[in-house]
Amino acid sequence: MRTGEQLRSIVIVLAACVLIALVARPLLLGGIYCIDDLNGFHLPLRIFYADCLRQGRSFDWCPGLFCGFYLQGEGQVGMYHPLHLLLYRVLPLIPAFNLELLLNYPALLLGQFYLLHRWGVRRDASWFGALVFALSGFPIFHYIHINALSVIAHIPWLLVGIDEIARGQDPRRLAWARLAVALLTTSEILMGYPQYVWLSLLVEASYALLAWRGSGTGLGRLWSIAAAKGLGILGGGVQLLPTWDLLRLSVRESPSPSFLAIGSLHPANVLQWIAPYLYKTLVFAPSFQVDAALTPAAETIEDARVKEFGLYSGAMVPVLVAWYLSRSRGGGEGRSRRLGRGALVLGVMALLLAFGGYTPLFRLTSRLPVLRLFRVPARYLILVHLATSVLAALGFAELARGGGKARWRSLWPVAAVAAASVLAVVAIRLLARRWPETLLRPALGSGVDLAISAGLVIGAAALVIAVARGYRGALLGIALFAAVDQGLYAKKYLGVAWILNLEIYRTLRPMPAVPPDQRIATLNPWDNGHLIYGRG
Repeated sequence: MRTGEQLRSIVIVLAACVLIALVARPLLLGGIYCIDDLNGFHLPLRIFYADCLRQGRSFDWCPGLFCGFYLQGEGQVGMYHPLHLLLYRVLPLIPAFNLELLLNYPALLLGQFYLLHRWGVRRDASWFGALVFALSGFPIFHYIHINALSVIAHIPWLLVGIDEIARGQDPRRLAWARLAVALLTTSEILMGYPQYVWLSLLVEASYALLAWRGSGTGLGRLWSIAAAKGLGILGGGVQLLPTWDLLRLSVRESPSPSFLAIGSLHPANVLQWIAPYLYKTLVFAPSFQVDAALTPAAETIEDARVKEFGLYSGAMVPVLVAWYLSRSRGGGEGRSRRLGRGALVLGVMALLLAFGGYTPLFRLTSRLPVLRLFRVPARYLILVHLATSVLAALGFAELARGGGKARWRSLWPVAAVAAASVLAVVAIRLLARRWPETLLRPALGSGVDLAISAGLVIGAAALVIAVARGYRGALLGIALFAAVDQGLYAKKYLGVAWILNLEIYRTLRPMPAVPPDQRIATLNPWDNGHLIYGRG
């Protein structure tokens, strides 16, 4: 490995550590994030879970919810997962809760690096792609959905195992890969979020075909992958069967189309790629109606819908993707070209599915056997982020490979991204002034925010052009630019959450008084007060 490549790799890894430390602030301060489902749902149930483990009681049934609730069927605590059993049995509640969240980020980072490097992507580019995937966009916005993030953290490692089964030649490594795929499948199922397991299965099936095609191995390898997945699904039966049992008694067994369309990504959110601060809430979440209930448009970052619509993963990403796609050589050797084409197809298809009710395709997907069970189509964005991180890594590798000064004429796709950013910001600002009643007007950020948005994309384009024109030192600038950009964006979103220790949080959520004349009463339902005080 050359000195420059090694230096860039070290810088990117250090930058990733800084970003992980940013997310880890509650652990360092001895507190917890207090926002949305994280403190209103996940924390109270883990208090109950930890108490049960400490006292040797069964945790399958929670008497403190709904006069008795089948908690194992609901699933989102992941109570039979070995990691959770270990964390909440051995550690105090707050460190265990924080580690359950934080361990996902290094798992994503290392898994994505190893996956890219297996395809022959140079080391610094692999670390860059891993940084983009693990510490921006979807994983940062979804820290609130702690178990969803845990399922996502399995995806790169599952793809590595599938890659070995599809293309490997060493019998011993093949055996270990089959075992790893089976165990990882069981593990992600035990995390208790079937929708993300489904998303993982989609990308795994697509990747298996991509890796197997052209590998020279027979169909038996695909059967081997299917067998490993089947064993893993059987291992996860302790979670799947209770969830299926509870689903049969739920209104979600036969949801309406309007319910399934909740959380569809409005196409205006695509502008996040080239104008990250265009909207004052970072995303565009318009009003929507389900049956007779109307939910107004999001007005603050604290709105629960904001976490679902995060598409931005750094200004450097669309610029590098444009650069990669414009190169006639496709970013390197044949295997890398195949990986790039696969990522592009995955990203486009996932984005169409994320649009949900805004496309005619939704009429079909909302009727399909598995897809009709899940709302919030925007969650397909995790696959978009996976795809764009791969394309950005390949674009970085193409730049790092060099090959002489690029002609100015060949740089037009990079310049076009910067021009599109400026045009979008100016045009939308002018349209909003001309027609104040437009749907976008209330959602727009300030003039400073819009200027920063365009400035970021212009800066990213300038660095890419500098490298393409022969200024090799700008490669390190690309890595640092991406890390700082991602860090500031993450800080803006993470900063809306309070960080409190458990005792202070409890004082802000006092135990509700029990009405003396009622045998059964609804008490402080949104805060789960009884569970927070360990009275579940």
